[in-house]
Amino acid sequence: MVIIKKTIMKSKKKLKSLAEHNAEASAFHNSFNYMGNPIKNGLACPKCGNELLDSTPNMTLTSMPPKKSIHCDKCEYKGYRII
Repeated sequence: MVIIKKTIMKSKKKLKSLAEHNAEASAFHNSFNYMGNPIKNGLACPKCGNELLDSTPNMTLTSMPPKKSIHCDKCEYKGYRII
């Protein structure tokens, strides 16, 4: 009985350093430049059908599931959306 050994070549994946990742992520998030002002989110208001806004887009509630505060500037609806 002959046993044949196979050599498996593993490609060594180049990993980013934490500093590289944080620099890229910071640049991405800083590119939004919305300064926390409400921004439209593409969702229809359940009361009037107008487009809802994220009230504080730079803040996410750390609930499970995570949520954002939303409002309608037409009918004054207020609520939360799951992200």
